[in-house]
Amino acid sequence: MNQILAEQRDKNKRPGRKVVHLFASIVFCGCGGKMYVPSNSPKYICAQCRKSIPIDDLEAIYREQLKEYLVSTEAITEHLKDADSAVRKHQDLLQARVIERRKHESEVEKLYELYFAGEIPKEGFGAKYQPHYNRIKELESEIPRIQGELDFYKIHQISTEEIATEGTDLYTRWSDLSSDEKRSIVENITDRITVEDGSLSINLRYLVDPCR
Repeated sequence: MNQILAEQRDKNKRPGRKVVHLFASIVFCGCGGKMYVPSNSPKYICAQCRKSIPIDDLEAIYREQLKEYLVSTEAITEHLKDADSAVRKHQDLLQARVIERRKHESEVEKLYELYFAGEIPKEGFGAKYQPHYNRIKELESEIPRIQGELDFYKIHQISTEEIATEGTDLYTRWSDLSSDEKRSIVENITDRITVEDGSLSINLRYLVDPCR
């Protein structure tokens, strides 16, 4: 979370950034229409049916939802399970690919020994050698990719306590954040907000998705 805010502060140094309403392009009406804030209006209004919700009310509801979302033990536990599973899966896959590469390299060495010993003719050597060579080349590109993904998942294996602490801290400091900082958070973790008659649906996604 702190990284998101730090990165956003760097972005905000760029000149000419246009400040938008906090939930612009993210909040929709139940009828399907996009909701926007007309000039000098205190509300988000549906472009189609004219349904509305006060700006301050929407932000207050969002903030409460954010707190529950970030400090939810159940959600965090599920997230960490997914992350752990992704790490184990990539560790197993990486080990299997490394072993497979060694096997093919060993077979190539044996073929060279037989070839130089005159036990395999030139024509037969090529037919036996090529499949091993092709697979080794594939593995040479595949193994670094798997290693990179594994490193990514390991980096994001953070503790439940750290997530909860940062979530509570963010909730507490929400009023002190700048408009751009709030907007950055909204853009990073919010898929869609839907305003229905008498209800509000906020679809959030986890900050770190182990299936990315």
